[in-house]
Amino acid sequence: MFNLRWIRASLLVVSQMGCSAPPARWVVVGEGAASPGGLLDPELPPSIVYELAPSADEVAVTVELDGEEDGETELGLGAWAAIDEPSLWLSGLSATADHGPVEIEVKRFGLRPKSRWRVRHDPGARLRVHYIMTPPTDAPIEERHLVPRISASLFRGVGNVLLMTPVGEVWEPARRIGFRWRVPAEIGVASSFGAEREGAVDLTLDDFIHAFFMAGPDVRWVSDDGGERGLRLAISGSWTFEDEAFLQQLGAVMQAQSELVQDEHASEQAPFVVSFAPYAEPPAGYSFAGTGLTDSFLAVATPQASLDPEQKGGRRLYHLLAHEMFHEVNGRRIGREQPEQLVYWFSEGFTELMAFRSLVRAEIFDAAVAAEEGRALMEAHRSNPARELPNADIVKRFWTDAGARRIPYQRGFVVGMWLDGELRRRGIDRGVDAFMAETLRAADEHGERVTVERLLDRIETMTSTAFVARIRDVVVDGEMPPAEAFDALEGVFTH
Repeated sequence: MFNLRWIRASLLVVSQMGCSAPPARWVVVGEGAASPGGLLDPELPPSIVYELAPSADEVAVTVELDGEEDGETELGLGAWAAIDEPSLWLSGLSATADHGPVEIEVKRFGLRPKSRWRVRHDPGARLRVHYIMTPPTDAPIEERHLVPRISASLFRGVGNVLLMTPVGEVWEPARRIGFRWRVPAEIGVASSFGAEREGAVDLTLDDFIHAFFMAGPDVRWVSDDGGERGLRLAISGSWTFEDEAFLQQLGAVMQAQSELVQDEHASEQAPFVVSFAPYAEPPAGYSFAGTGLTDSFLAVATPQASLDPEQKGGRRLYHLLAHEMFHEVNGRRIGREQPEQLVYWFSEGFTELMAFRSLVRAEIFDAAVAAEEGRALMEAHRSNPARELPNADIVKRFWTDAGARRIPYQRGFVVGMWLDGELRRRGIDRGVDAFMAETLRAADEHGERVTVERLLDRIETMTSTAFVARIRDVVVDGEMPPAEAFDALEGVFTH
């Protein structure tokens, strides 16, 4: 059965009418006590507000913002992940200002966002832009967690494919962004920013839309403030486990990951939110998928999901959770320069390794189970037709070639093991954990974003010029890792 060594204090189930006092970056507005805690002036009103009104087959979105002073404001909605053109789901677009309707001109670009709309208005006028999103219900299984789910039982989607944003340099800095739900009182709501029906956050627009939004009669919100960093669970559906037990296991993984990278800034982060829900129509067999978001991640699973690591459904679930949770470190806090696919061998592959290491540290997996999972990953690497694909070609083929999509996970996992063994051979007892800690510290304290060259420079500093040259052959040129890299599996989960 699941291990409860990491039970954290102060587990609290919160009603759907609100949550406890918001942390830094969360600023509750509207009815009820205002609770400043954001990064900006507490009295500052939101400069842009999003309203979501989901129904059984569509979601209505209203965006309120002050138009630009030149009388023209561009709004964009473009490709994200494997979703190439979400604007095809859009209908009923209209815009009004204080004086009435305003003109909208459709523009299309080869660059992201591909679809843009130019709104002409009086200088600085307050605009209300309204539209309907109706996503498809027949998305491929590998994309269903990315396409918004809209049904009578659950609405859940990611802002990247739902929310128009104003385009231009003036909109890039962090700002106060408001949100509100228009749903009946009996409908539960949740997002990456809490369970409030109306609120505001201090973020960039890019970070705000890179979040989940979720509503339904069965949405539950569970909180845990017993660790260094708060943890929240937004869950829907019936499962073989209790919500509180699931949250305890999430806490165990988060604590283990924090310890592995010696996270010195965990308490400064906003609470981490996990959104967990079933497929609308479960596919045959086992299927688990997720994506990392701002201070959160979204996951979807078939009914076989379990908290028992002896079961296949338990192993698959724990791997998904640990991988997506570590993206909060390696992906969000450790940011990536564009094109980010060039460092997917690190942000995805090293995350695979650290996910299994954290499950062992949390005493959810034992070392033999982790090694078995790692061995399967290495075999998939050896049989991948894209196993010798150069790094530059991954950028071109990542979203269109299944082999290219998987190779960064597989290649990076092997390289991470190889680096761990080399560091320990050189007397760095914490191995790859020390490398991750240094990279996180550089990101948190100096704003460093990773590139291939910065990562290789850090590896060289911690090892040697000769060793990093061999790493470069693999991660840049696409050569197969040597046998010693694969052999490192024998020790990577035992210390």
